[in-house]
Amino acid sequence: MTNTQILHQVVCRLEADDRIKIENHMVIINLYHIAGEAVRNAIRHGHATTICISMEIRGDQFRFIIQDNGRGMDPEKDHSGMGLRIMNYRAKIVGASLMISSDRKKGTRIKLAMPTAALADHLV
Repeated sequence: MTNTQILHQVVCRLEADDRIKIENHMVIINLYHIAGEAVRNAIRHGHATTICISMEIRGDQFRFIIQDNGRGMDPEKDHSGMGLRIMNYRAKIVGASLMISSDRKKGTRIKLAMPTAALADHLV
């Protein structure tokens, strides 16, 4: 996040409950890549100046949310690019659903939801 702030002059925040513990390495790797793609898209296409990445647990669901204040995605354009397809693929690999919402005034929000049980290390 520091590199993003320095290189692109974008405010980047992480909001996470300290009690969240992700032990599954497959989940960690895929969340990392999804976040990276979302941040790159927010900067390159959305011209965002603020990006917030948050992690929370609600009941038995883990939620990973990337919200930017960019110009959103144009509803008239095709949004089936490789980056979005790969994010969806990565979400499915770890048993998560990925929802993308965008508004020209509020930016883009990418929300990944999955059962908290998927955060545990399954190799034990």
